[in-house]
Amino acid sequence: MLTQRQENRYLAYDNLYQALKRDPSIYQQDVAFRDIVERIERAVKGIVANRGIIGEHPTKGVTKDKTAAKTKLITVAAELAGDLFAYATKNKNAVLQAESQLSKSYLRDISGVRLISLTTMLRERLTEHAAALEAYAVSASRLQEFDDAFDAYDQQRNGPRLQVGKIAAVRITVNRHFDTLADLVKDELMPSLRKYERQAPEFFVRVISAREVIDLTATRKRKDVKGDVGDVKDVETPLASIQNPSTDTSADS
Repeated sequence: MLTQRQENRYLAYDNLYQALKRDPSIYQQDVAFRDIVERIERAVKGIVANRGIIGEHPTKGVTKDKTAAKTKLITVAAELAGDLFAYATKNKNAVLQAESQLSKSYLRDISGVRLISLTTMLRERLTEHAAALEAYAVSASRLQEFDDAFDAYDQQRNGPRLQVGKIAAVRITVNRHFDTLADLVKDELMPSLRKYERQAPEFFVRVISAREVIDLTATRKRKDVKGDVGDVKDVETPLASIQNPSTDTSADS
């Protein structure tokens, strides 16, 4: 979602674009002007394409999904670790016994980084002893289930971070589109539009009016105006509207 100010600016630029596109036959022979309009169109559509991405919430619903993925990985890993531990015990392999002492309760209490590290080590040991572990019903389908559970949890851990980076990049892109539009309108469109004041006066007025909307949107600010309103005899006047003739500041009393 764009900020309110960005949304206002976008709507103003889109209004300008629609004014330009209403009757393109007017500038059909003006190659340079057509190019300006096309670049305005690309920038406006570039903002539209990214509005939804900015509005995404990368962490929405992640906690629930991450917990489910972690639980599945812990369950599958603990089961396989139990078979590996039984195999290591039978073969009096103390090192392998120590590495495979991975109970559910232990795996639940460690950090996500540690869980990834230990389950990676477990997968390596399962591969090293795959042939012997077939006698413990460590089948290809169980190993695949382990791999799928590992990938799902790893994705839940890293996905939101990647999405945050993506959204930040999109914000930069949107700001560049706004900068492009500002430069195009000020430095190219307005000078090129001058000739149409005589050639196509209705078109000229339509575009100028749309441009003024952009200027108002970009510069309008809220101000608090304090004080008493009085007439020429300094008698207080309620419900009066005032305006500073030297500025666009106005207020109601």
